Amino acid sequence: MGIWRLKETISYIDYLEDNIITLGKLCNGKKSSIYRSMAIFVKTRTALQCRSHHQKMIKTHSSL
Repeated sequence: MGIWRLKETISYIDYLEDNIITLGKLCNGKKSSIYRSMAIFVKTRTALQCRSHHQKMIKTHSSL
């Protein structure tokens, strides 16, 4: 699908804010259900796309 749109990015950030504790506990690999719930929350992306986006955001913003 390509570049994440503003609405998708806002949904992604909202999801992170709402699930920061859960993310820290469960975000440890491909099999994590956290990306499925993230995809349901974002609505326009698959779990695989959410995982890829999240990994890219961590890598890009790791200095924060």
